[in-house]
Amino acid sequence: MRRTKEQAAATRRTILSTAETLFLERGYDSVSLDEVAEASGVTRGAVHWHFGNKQGLLLALRDEIPSPMRELTERLENDTTVAPLRALSEFVTDLLVQLQSDPRRRTILRELLRVDWTSPSASRRRAKPSSANSGRH
Repeated sequence: MRRTKEQAAATRRTILSTAETLFLERGYDSVSLDEVAEASGVTRGAVHWHFGNKQGLLLALRDEIPSPMRELTERLENDTTVAPLRALSEFVTDLLVQLQSDPRRRTILRELLRVDWTSPSASRRRAKPSSANSGRH
């Protein structure tokens, strides 16, 4: 059966919402793609089609959270009267307050940081010496 773009988008939203709920309730590592698919009422193939893998689901959740850094950058670009250091200080303070008061955001950020630092590409980045540390300029 061929699905419309609207149906595919609705399926994607359902999978994403279900995965978020399961990750928050049970933890990222404790949830399988099969469980996400079953709870979403779709096949595992549908989950793979939309997100590729479990890390793709987590990254899609990250993308759903508004980017405070992007907002700060736009604010500084559009309003030349804003003092950059004051804006950065307010940004960091607001971000920490949001993380303290929003368990959803805090959990997703914790999982993103953990997954990023344990991924093969992160290990290669940590192992690769930078030009500043290698003595070459």
